[in-house]
Amino acid sequence: MSEGAKPSSPSDVVSGQIPIWMDNSFFQKALREGGEDPQIEVVDSQVEEALGKGENYVSIVYRALVKDGNGKEYHLIVKCLPSNEMRKKFANKGNFFRKEIVMYTTVLPAFEKLKKTKELTLPWAKHYYSFSDRDYDYLVMEDLKKKGFTMRERRKGLDRDHVEAAISALAKYHAHSYAMKVTDPEAFNKFADQYPDTLYGEELKDLYPQIVRNSYEQIAESVRKWGGEKYDRIASKMEDRKDTDFDAIFNLLAPIEPGALLTHGDFWVNNMMFRYGNSTEAETGSGKPLEVKLLDFQIVRYSSPAADLWYFVVTSVDTETRRRYWRDLLENAYLKSFWATLECYGLCDKVPKGLFTMEWLQSEMHRLQRFGFISSVTVTPAVLAQSDDAPDMDSLTEEDIKNPDFEFLKMGKEQLFLARFKALVDDFDENGLFD
Repeated sequence: MSEGAKPSSPSDVVSGQIPIWMDNSFFQKALREGGEDPQIEVVDSQVEEALGKGENYVSIVYRALVKDGNGKEYHLIVKCLPSNEMRKKFANKGNFFRKEIVMYTTVLPAFEKLKKTKELTLPWAKHYYSFSDRDYDYLVMEDLKKKGFTMRERRKGLDRDHVEAAISALAKYHAHSYAMKVTDPEAFNKFADQYPDTLYGEELKDLYPQIVRNSYEQIAESVRKWGGEKYDRIASKMEDRKDTDFDAIFNLLAPIEPGALLTHGDFWVNNMMFRYGNSTEAETGSGKPLEVKLLDFQIVRYSSPAADLWYFVVTSVDTETRRRYWRDLLENAYLKSFWATLECYGLCDKVPKGLFTMEWLQSEMHRLQRFGFISSVTVTPAVLAQSDDAPDMDSLTEEDIKNPDFEFLKMGKEQLFLARFKALVDDFDENGLFD
């Protein structure tokens, strides 16, 4: 990106205030670079913070209403690297913003070129402009809310209709990855090389293992309090694994051919938006979604699609839906959508026999269930936390990360989390995870 794109003062990217550099000239450049009229003149811009406390941890997101000289309105989202040094260090070590920028500027446009029919909708938002130098990173994208898309309440857990819509959209994204893998392997391999796992890799080894260790210790304590030999055994197993699971997960997530894809990496309820048939359904979530868009491609990794499915089901699906419908939805929503997308490209015969079948997918889910468990311990508490209980991310320090009494860990003691986690633990145990 050009130097002219660098904000004049990035130090004010903190929650509760609008950056002074996010002005008319900023949005004018973004729209010009993003394919709108190269002579566009922005005459007014109104900006507000888009997400509340506890809704996003790696970024700070703003919503903007922008008007040009002809009165035309543009509804935009600006996603920024926070000024807080600890958050910046975490994001930069994991290459999170650079990963997302490459997705929107290179990978997803390559997927879009595969599209052959107007009937095939693509499950991601329009990207206008982005910049990265590891201090001033940001992306400018369309605001899907104006098109009728909305988020669902993260603490409630998604019901059957929403799970079906979500994993169908995920499958469509996965299928585009596979389609490019078989039609242009040289280009695809160059993309895949840019997306190793950085969350469980060497990049964050001085930070993330401590979060894993502290989370295991705190939550094992709660598990033991449930009483009985079973939960005492599981708590002991968690304590035994607290120092080894980080490396074990990195090895599990390594791509195994021929089924490895560019996965989403952070597929949870806040990273998707739903569109409905009318405003009442949108407000209440009572109707069946017509369309889903995926957000946030910061933790994309070249790995098994089962990793995305595990991450989603432990963070975002209510217990009843998971237990009653998950297997059926894997077959009749996820796999159905995956194969339907490949069929649009005439590529079904390019899939090796036995790949992307229900038997293969169940085998992958079983192989990666340890990743599902670590995600339920480290991510689900934050998903289910009340906003008031979320830590102040603008004052976060490295000492906080390493502190076993850090307030972030207190979210693992909330009753809503513990109730859902207990059901997950019971099912993981039944599947032999703690043997």
